[in-house]
Amino acid sequence: MRNLALFGGEKNLNIKWPEWPYSDDKEVKSLERVLKSKRWFSGFLGGDTDSEVGLFEKEYAEYNNSKHAIAVANGEAALIIALRSAGIGAGDEVILPAWTFVATATAAMHIGAIPVFADITPENLCLDPEDVKAKLTDKTKAIITVHYGGKTGNIDELVDISDRKKIILIEDAAHAQGSIYNGKKAGNFGHLGCFSFQESKTITSGEGGLLTTNDDEIASLAKSYRSNGRSIGSPGYVHYRLGWNYRMTEFQGAILREQLKRLDNQVKKRTENAQILVNAIDEIQGFTPIQDSKKMEQNSYYLFPLRIDRKFFGITKENSLNYAKRKNIKRNNSLVPESLVIEDILKAEGLPCNTVYIPLYKSPLFDSKTWGKSGMQIFSKFLKNNINLNPLKNSDEAFDEVLDISHFVLLGDSNEIKTVINILKKVSRNASEIKKELNS
Repeated sequence: MRNLALFGGEKNLNIKWPEWPYSDDKEVKSLERVLKSKRWFSGFLGGDTDSEVGLFEKEYAEYNNSKHAIAVANGEAALIIALRSAGIGAGDEVILPAWTFVATATAAMHIGAIPVFADITPENLCLDPEDVKAKLTDKTKAIITVHYGGKTGNIDELVDISDRKKIILIEDAAHAQGSIYNGKKAGNFGHLGCFSFQESKTITSGEGGLLTTNDDEIASLAKSYRSNGRSIGSPGYVHYRLGWNYRMTEFQGAILREQLKRLDNQVKKRTENAQILVNAIDEIQGFTPIQDSKKMEQNSYYLFPLRIDRKFFGITKENSLNYAKRKNIKRNNSLVPESLVIEDILKAEGLPCNTVYIPLYKSPLFDSKTWGKSGMQIFSKFLKNNINLNPLKNSDEAFDEVLDISHFVLLGDSNEIKTVINILKKVSRNASEIKKELNS
């Protein structure tokens, strides 16, 4: 008799997780307000003070305790503008974690800079300061640290490296709206912080982004670069810099103003529910939660990461590849995580979760043999630099062992949080069934 739903057992069909993205009549009214106003454009510089975007920037800066907030079209645009505004350019090296979304690296490449992949620390899945030190060269001009799942990671050590070496530090805080570490909100530790408002993020307008800084000059440059190189006080068709049209629309600004009002309560609820899960999962064999440091006062928990005990579940590289083959999953073998079967099992039980990232050095995009055909002609023709694609131990292990529970689950009530715990207990109890399936 089978117990696990993936293999024919009974599934709980009554689970109803909180919906995401969440909206109510407030968003509808805000959109109607913009629609009827006939002002859908936030101004030539992208944030007139009386525009929806300009008001959102002011409100986000106040919420985040940042001097400047500059709204842009998306999270990658925020990273590109942050790098350019900080003076990073062609041939400069930018150290960043291999365990991240591709935009962290491609943002650097769009301005001709070279991404240098560094490893993560296993306890928080964020950039490893020791590996950063090992990767420093005289060409290193910036470090981008990624607040994975909302955790600020090893931020104290990275700030220290940035200060001592006089290197720009940028926070990729796409996961960390509302995260607080040691009394300070994400986006205020480095020279710039970059946020995303893509549909899955903890506040969203479908797409959208924002960068924060406490540096007046960087803020002025960022506003210029986001709006085709225009400058404050200059006519709209006079351009001073090679910029982009990365402005946010008034519709997005209006939605985000309403989303921001709920953010703090939602982050507090996620933090509380995550701690309940951490305490419970500590007692469930086969799963290990990735815990926050004691200085982490509040975590936005865009993701709730779990580490899978591959030995406990009898998972090997060979049987995970065989499982993927039986499921007709068409991926290169190196892109099949060993945790795939556990992901499928949890989803079949009704728990929203995913293997989120593939270490960037595994991605075909970064293989120099394909640069001429993949939009990276500037690299293949002029820079002549091969990107180091050597594997990194902790990033490889995260790929094979880490699963992430979706953040909206943490907005659930006590019964829904108990359901998460019960699903994990059920999977743990039936480890022998998993072993049998994998070795059949």
